[in-house]
Amino acid sequence: MPILDAEQDQYPPDLFQMADDGHRWVVAHTRPRQEKAVARELLAAGVPFYLPCDRRRVKVRAKIVVSRPPLFAGYVFARVAEGDRGRVQFNPRVASLLPVADQPGLWDDLRRVRRILDLGEPVTAERRLEPGTRVTMRQGPLTGLTGTIVTAAGGFKFVVRVDFIRQGLSIVVDGAALGLATASASET
Repeated sequence: MPILDAEQDQYPPDLFQMADDGHRWVVAHTRPRQEKAVARELLAAGVPFYLPCDRRRVKVRAKIVVSRPPLFAGYVFARVAEGDRGRVQFNPRVASLLPVADQPGLWDDLRRVRRILDLGEPVTAERRLEPGTRVTMRQGPLTGLTGTIVTAAGGFKFVVRVDFIRQGLSIVVDGAALGLATASASET
């Protein structure tokens, strides 16, 4: 079975620079292993979406290839106008459509995820996040980003949460780059 070329993980390409256009985020909870098929169908229909994907280097028949599995298995984030909602909701690959009450909160979470993925560094999907210490990055390419720190055998993991689905991603960071978050610190 051949490894497919990388597919679009968001549409439109400037999704995170878009102004409020009256569309609302919904979360498509997909049937197992159907995230990319749902994303392809949303792309074909012109419905804005985001499907965060990991980059994994794997060896296949003595050749190194890069696979791009979805970071949050079972979830595709879509921005829909009221008339487009049915295109997502009644898709046979979608098990359920989850409405999002906190639209700005999900926007912020997804922007932080995109910012970390844009670094191109290895990340880890974090399931069932437990509450931890809130910190703000003080230096480096993630300066100003607020997240949660968990300790790991190799140092500190900076965790960015997508509260709506209670999952997130983490990246290993140097403890010197961290500072305690204050109540007035804004999440970017």
